[in-house]
Amino acid sequence: MQLIGLGNGHEFGQHRLALGAQMQFAALSLSTIAVAQEAPAIKARTMVKTTDGARIGLIDRIIKNADGTPGSVQIIYKGRFVSIPASTLISGDKGLVTSLTTDNLKKL
Repeated sequence: MQLIGLGNGHEFGQHRLALGAQMQFAALSLSTIAVAQEAPAIKARTMVKTTDGARIGLIDRIIKNADGTPGSVQIIYKGRFVSIPASTLISGDKGLVTSLTTDNLKKL
């Protein structure tokens, strides 16, 4: 017996396979976006702000890890150098944004 509108069953398997491939591609695309967000472009003279938009300052120096990736950035904040971990930085509208609060910065 064959159900009307479903074809011979083989077509259903092909559609299910195509849908599975589309879902895998979408998941791969989303993971690529997540990776891109985790690794912002960290360059000297880039403005860093807090999440509420307060300006911290410009990156003066980038301290790299042994593998060459940025480990922290040094910024002159309120007349002294502070080191902000690169792991707290994400790309913002005009520069970088740190997840650190102004209270956290005062303790650095």
